[in-house]
Amino acid sequence: ELMMLCDRFIRNFGRLGPQGQPTEILLNDVVQQLNVPRRRLYDILNVFEAVQVVARTSKLTYEWRGMHHLAELLQRLLHEDDELEGRTRKAANAVSRPSSLMPVTPREAERIAQEMAAHLAQQ
Repeated sequence: ELMMLCDRFIRNFGRLGPQGQPTEILLNDVVQQLNVPRRRLYDILNVFEAVQVVARTSKLTYEWRGMHHLAELLQRLLHEDDELEGRTRKAANAVSRPSSLMPVTPREAERIAQEMAAHLAQQ
């Protein structure tokens, strides 16, 4: 149902202006023309907004910005995902080897612990 609404929305309102500028979309007009509840429109508008196809300009007004940038956006998101996966893998490796997180060797850590215990025993 949402896919059909999405298709109808794009067919009726998904156009840039003559010079490629964003076009205004009035939500009340969309509700009337497509004969759908406003909450259904928000379902698709939230997705369109997330991928920068539309932008909200006021309470009931959006701008259609187009889909020409989606391939580039997808590539950027995939690149960011790869970077995040690499950082996650690095962190998981570090956690699995606690000594890699410590600024001292295990022998030094043991010595420090003994000194702390001795200090606490004196108090």
